[in-house]
Amino acid sequence: MKTSNNPQNLLARKWMQLALLKLLKSRDLSEITISQLTQTAGVARVTFYRNYTDLSDVLFDYLEMSEFGLVEIGEKKFYLPSLIRSYFTFFQTHRELINCIQKHNMMTRFSDALEKQISSNLYLMVSAYGFENSYEISALVGLFMKILTDWLQKGMQESIEEMTIIVYRIITKFNCIAP
Repeated sequence: MKTSNNPQNLLARKWMQLALLKLLKSRDLSEITISQLTQTAGVARVTFYRNYTDLSDVLFDYLEMSEFGLVEIGEKKFYLPSLIRSYFTFFQTHRELINCIQKHNMMTRFSDALEKQISSNLYLMVSAYGFENSYEISALVGLFMKILTDWLQKGMQESIEEMTIIVYRIITKFNCIAP
């Protein structure tokens, strides 16, 4: 993915992201062509290739630009329960997108994007709860990924609040048993 942050380019990328999300409501990712995407977005094919190499790049650009839902919670993202709740809210809201990523065997890339987001934006906040290095951040991401995968496979039966409490309790238990 080769992206630029100039305002016109950001707008074109956003249009392509929204177009892909719209197309995914009616067809599978493997059935969508770049021509269909660019036509729906109202941009030229060259705009697509200036920013992306394939359709999965558009999905992950969307996830990264939305910061997995953290944009919406502002300063509350530095309070661990709010942070956890925002992730599960985002995952539930974008259930079809996450299922698409899982169906097309892109969970490793999803995990990498989540780890990048947590480690780059939340390292200081997370360290306040006892996580001090990159291995502990990796463990936190692994925890989120496993719980998210299980929650998806079980049909997201538990509420966002229940999932928030479960993850928060696990994280604080690790903090309590540290030497």
